[in-house]
Amino acid sequence: MTERHGHGRWWVMLFLVAALLCGGYVLRHDPLRGTSDLRDWRAQSTLLTDRHGRWLRLTLAQDEQYRLWTPLERIDPRLREAILMKEDRYFYYEPGFNPWSLLRGAYRTYLRHRHPQGGSTITMQLARLLWNIDTRDPRGKLRQIAYALDLELHFSKAQILEAYLNYAPFGRNIQGVGAASRIYFGHGVEGLSLPELLTLAVLPQDPGQRGRIDRDGNAALLAARQRLYAKWREHHPVTAAEDAALRLPMALSSVAQLPYHAPWFVDQVLQEERTRALLRQGGLPSELHTSLDLAMQRIVCVFC
Repeated sequence: MTERHGHGRWWVMLFLVAALLCGGYVLRHDPLRGTSDLRDWRAQSTLLTDRHGRWLRLTLAQDEQYRLWTPLERIDPRLREAILMKEDRYFYYEPGFNPWSLLRGAYRTYLRHRHPQGGSTITMQLARLLWNIDTRDPRGKLRQIAYALDLELHFSKAQILEAYLNYAPFGRNIQGVGAASRIYFGHGVEGLSLPELLTLAVLPQDPGQRGRIDRDGNAALLAARQRLYAKWREHHPVTAAEDAALRLPMALSSVAQLPYHAPWFVDQVLQEERTRALLRQGGLPSELHTSLDLAMQRIVCVFC
């Protein structure tokens, strides 16, 4: 065995020992003690609609992020599958981390000095998002593993996946598939086309680059989507129409194009709802269905 491989073996052993020690420390202190719902971890946006479900406004959360909590059962199963295919195909079989992926990433990053490769699972990514962990060094990576183990002990796989899908970054100040679908495509996650759901699936890996709004299409986003589409076709039949659509550039809408209808009415509804939220010591709901008829309101305004 060469000296380089010998150092690699010792590094691997130290990494595993450190991971176990760090995990034991965090689990003893239990950072999730008292947490029953991951939805409450971050402030949420509110979607306001009229009596027929027409979109009136999507508010910013208190931290200036667009974050619209969407229950797992409302998220298209194809989108869930596409994200797991791209991010973590062994998600349902892991204890929160994948040792082989981590060792491969550590070998490439620290021993071969190649492009950094994290090897993070969905649960590890959620841990990084919830606790704002800096994972660019081994110490941060070990902390991420330990917190991921704690998440797995407290929550089911479905709850962890739901939280990840609602907190993952999708470019600029957009977090979660609910807000991303509304902002980029103008509708909820229930009605996604195949090109749209594959687009959402590849955004979290590089949200800063792939979430840019380009007039002529985002080349990095399209290339990533085509790579995922090639994997998707290996497991799913695709129609000729879907195949043709995936060869076309996709124009994403921007935050500046968000609707804001009936502003006086919407502001009044929000103020009343905030008052109720203070009385019950809770937050605003993710969706508010109002009594307004947007079409009728527009007609009335013409004669005002």
